[in-house]
Amino acid sequence: MGRVKITPYLTVLNAKDRKELGEAVHEQFGVESLPDKVYVESNKEKVYAVSHGLRSVPWDELHIDRVGIYVGKWLSDGFRPSLEGAQFFGPRASKNIVELGKQGLMGWLKGRDIDTMYDDSRFVLVTYQDDFLGGAKMKNGTLLNSVSKSRKTVTLIP
Repeated sequence: MGRVKITPYLTVLNAKDRKELGEAVHEQFGVESLPDKVYVESNKEKVYAVSHGLRSVPWDELHIDRVGIYVGKWLSDGFRPSLEGAQFFGPRASKNIVELGKQGLMGWLKGRDIDTMYDDSRFVLVTYQDDFLGGAKMKNGTLLNSVSKSRKTVTLIP
């Protein structure tokens, strides 16, 4: 069965595409299996997770361009999880998790790139203590911050 377009902007992933997503998060983060959700992709290659109740929605009556939880985006070199995607996949992840200290957390929340002790390039999940802060591309030992402007902070109150 091919992909099912539910709006002009959204398509439900078929079994082949869902398998590709599962293989990507397994290879990148050690996630053994995708959570039991319906996965939808936008025409901008953003992936959303939606409950199975999606099937009963009257799509022809709606004019929307996104649905569910935004879990990440396909880029040319892999799948970059969003903040929600890091929280969604993170508890199931077993590798490529970078733990920040308090100073790193402060910089991350302000939208700064963070230097690490690692010297490779890959996608990682960023954490502070037990909290997943998002997904990032690590390039030559630097975490490239992709926190949106609306989520960055200027100051933190202790």
